[in-house]
Amino acid sequence: MRLHTSPVRILCCLALALAALHVGAARADALERLCDPSFETTCRAEVINRIRAEISSIEVGTWFFEDKRFTDELIGRWQAGVPVRVIADPDANNQHPLNKTLLDQMAGAGIPIRHKISNGIEHWKMMLFNGQNVVYFGSANFSVDAFGPYDPYKNFVDETIYLTDDNSVVDTFRTRFEDAWVNTSAWANYANAP
Repeated sequence: MRLHTSPVRILCCLALALAALHVGAARADALERLCDPSFETTCRAEVINRIRAEISSIEVGTWFFEDKRFTDELIGRWQAGVPVRVIADPDANNQHPLNKTLLDQMAGAGIPIRHKISNGIEHWKMMLFNGQNVVYFGSANFSVDAFGPYDPYKNFVDETIYLTDDNSVVDTFRTRFEDAWVNTSAWANYANAP
């Protein structure tokens, strides 16, 4: 027995199959970047270049700052007219004294900063680049030694540095940051926050 299928039916099935492939396929230009600071020396530069390239706004969540390169770049973007907001943890100052200096420099530049007042530490390590629709997050603090090795594979801090433009991930960080920013029971104004 021979089956006859019309050319229209074949084209419709082919079109549906191609549409299904297109919907389920990842974008060819999608950003999914896991930078490994055990040997890669460009992890810090990738985040700093995102700061420099941002023209919309930057949100930052941090336990502490110890690398002035990050805070200098954030101040530079703020002074260029790009909104920057920081959620920080001054309770880290005892263990990381440079954190106070760098937070105060950002505050002195006018950057709005809120800090955690509820139990526990503000343990975020993230930067959200809204105009680029990219978020950096991971375990790497904004310190000198977290974003690259002293000696590849031999002397390094074991951290994770992940950048993505996946809409669901970026939007989750946007929502979570905004929830924290307006929360008055767990966070309070450190400087310049309305």
